[in-house]
Amino acid sequence: MKINFLKSALLLAFIASYGLASSQEAVLAYNLTKGKAYLQNTKLSNTIVQTMGGNEVKMFMDIALNADIVVEDVAANGDVTVIETLKNISVHNKAMGMDTTITFENVGERSRVLYSKEGKLIQRTILDSASVPGMSETSKHNWMYLMLPGKAVKAGEIWSNASEEKTTKSASNPFETITKSDFKYTYAGVEPKDGKDCQRIQFEANLSVEGKGEQMGMEMFIEGTGKNKGFGYFDPKSSIVSYIEFETGLDLTVSVAGQQNMSIPMTQSMKTIITLEEKI
Repeated sequence: MKINFLKSALLLAFIASYGLASSQEAVLAYNLTKGKAYLQNTKLSNTIVQTMGGNEVKMFMDIALNADIVVEDVAANGDVTVIETLKNISVHNKAMGMDTTITFENVGERSRVLYSKEGKLIQRTILDSASVPGMSETSKHNWMYLMLPGKAVKAGEIWSNASEEKTTKSASNPFETITKSDFKYTYAGVEPKDGKDCQRIQFEANLSVEGKGEQMGMEMFIEGTGKNKGFGYFDPKSSIVSYIEFETGLDLTVSVAGQQNMSIPMTQSMKTIITLEEKI
């Protein structure tokens, strides 16, 4: 009798644990509709530490921006074309005894951006340039950002994505850079977020940066490595990643060649929060 009772108890425990694991399975795939419109808000806090002549120089920068996103087309294979319009940017700088805040309204840069059905950036085309020189590169956090597996996954399941992003010189950035990243994503299960049951996705990545530029007649080179770690919430009802939060750490070296050669170690510590909500 005791043996049969123990077997029954073990069977019930197995069924319960299997049911729990099955309930944590989710289809993580973008399923967007032509004509849908969204509002994206991005907040980025950046701390930069440079070492020059044995002295540390700290700089703090907070950036807030928002953009309108409209789904222009959804291809038969699921690839998505959106029109991104950068609207307003606020930049707060604190460095070397100065504390300034600059706000740019109606920046107006429009881009047509093609993403794969999983959310990987394929192509970006500028339609209308930003009214404020140098501000366009600030906005290029991919709208989807998280690459989804595009299928049903169970809690603990992992998928990956390697990417390469290039930036060009601008009024605020003297470098042309290439950033390579190797992302690993993990489905963590269902969690409540803002009153909704969402699917939490955790991610981390190794980063490498290299680039070159010129300023005041001097050649400059930048290289370094870093890590990216964070999480996001996929809202299955609206089929978007409604919230993303991540931290990025970079160890960089800027080499200057000219009348005076020098090497400047630099660290960057950034926290980024991106929210996306559907316009009704």
